[in-house]
Amino acid sequence: MHCLSFYNDNGVDIGELIAEKRPDMKYIGQYDATIFLGKAKIQLVHGDGGTAYALSYKGQKFAEQIASGKKPDILIFGHYHTSFYFWYRNIHILNAGCFQGQTLYLARKGLNPAIGGWICTIKEGSLKKDRVVAFQPCWIPFF
Repeated sequence: MHCLSFYNDNGVDIGELIAEKRPDMKYIGQYDATIFLGKAKIQLVHGDGGTAYALSYKGQKFAEQIASGKKPDILIFGHYHTSFYFWYRNIHILNAGCFQGQTLYLARKGLNPAIGGWICTIKEGSLKKDRVVAFQPCWIPFF
């Protein structure tokens, strides 16, 4: 079951409820948020629609719509249950993968989820303008 199913069915946002009970968690929204990790500007996006014909397509089209002065250093997509990394328009773009196994819905669509997560090493620059000078993603699959 998708986490937004509770919201769509009952108007209850499970993320808000969890954050209310956990002082170590901050609720940042359902679909889009920007956070900073040190100097790195990271945009988190919960996409929409089905998986595209190519793993990079949704991220590429999204990145093309961001104005040059507004771009994040890192752009991370959820929703698609795929895992992929590429660098485009000076943005490190990742499809986050997932932690849900194949459901009947995914099987009917002929989709096999990428189960696992990323560990990313970010190197900041020493100058104020140098937010991220190196980025090393490492995919950790879970079989």
